[in-house]
Amino acid sequence: MNENAYRARAERGEIQIGTWVTMIRTPAVLTLLKAVGLDFARIDMEHSPFSIETVADMAALARAMDFPMVVRPSEGNREWITRLLDAGVWNLHVPQVDTPEQAAEVAACCRYAPLGERGMYGFGTTPGARRAPPAAGHGRAQERQGGGDADRQRGRCEADDQPRSHDHQLLLGRGGASGGLRLDRRGDSPGVAGALLSRSDP
Repeated sequence: MNENAYRARAERGEIQIGTWVTMIRTPAVLTLLKAVGLDFARIDMEHSPFSIETVADMAALARAMDFPMVVRPSEGNREWITRLLDAGVWNLHVPQVDTPEQAAEVAACCRYAPLGERGMYGFGTTPGARRAPPAAGHGRAQERQGGGDADRQRGRCEADDQPRSHDHQLLLGRGGASGGLRLDRRGDSPGVAGALLSRSDP
């Protein structure tokens, strides 16, 4: 599986130039953006009518092309973050985050236990999740023998998958006018790569 090029370049301190995608709701636009030399595309679900199905198709194509895609969900809650990560989105730009507490909640939604609170679904298309949970019959046999062995086995499967499943990039966007007061503290949360500013930020 390809590395997360967007994250890798950021960690090397490289400048990346991309563009927002808000109106062209077809995965094929990614081929055009890569062909003209852009480093990434940022898909806006907060202020545009993109559906989760379209974004999932775009994420699959982006991974196949090795062309980074960042998605801004309409809201930074557990439901949206989980669905986007499980659909194969590697990079999130979560809006309306003003405090360290909000940043910590968002980061927890992106990471599996014990680092966070993200739910595990072993049979989906989640990048990095290469192993399925134990078969149901095996789990019952383990439970009859030792009570907690099945749970421990499931925990080992999830832990083995974590390194690649956590290979995403989490960026936070400002909310209201008070956001700038604690901007320097939002990035302290484990799992948060940075904060984004725009011309329209107060």
